[in-house]
Amino acid sequence: MNKSKNINQSDTVGFRLPSVILSVLEERASLQKSTRNKYARSLLIESLFQSERIESINRSIEECRIEARQLRQDLAFSMKTLLMTAGKIPEKDAENWIIKNFKF
Repeated sequence: MNKSKNINQSDTVGFRLPSVILSVLEERASLQKSTRNKYARSLLIESLFQSERIESINRSIEECRIEARQLRQDLAFSMKTLLMTAGKIPEKDAENWIIKNFKF
């Protein structure tokens, strides 16, 4: 790759596709009101950056799981406290109710 090129310069990329794949490409390009070349180019560019987006989404999902787990633990503690204070239930019975009704 020539390092002196700037962002506005480009090279041509070409490849052959089986007729079945080409038909799908043409159909989808048509649905997007695009040419098959422009559509193929946009798909290629999108796929090059897709792994970064997927990684970011996976991190966000894991953060949500951690937060949901913490919220469930907080809720279980609150319920135990309510059962013991307002419901006048012994601590062991409150813990058993939490175990029975909260899936951890």
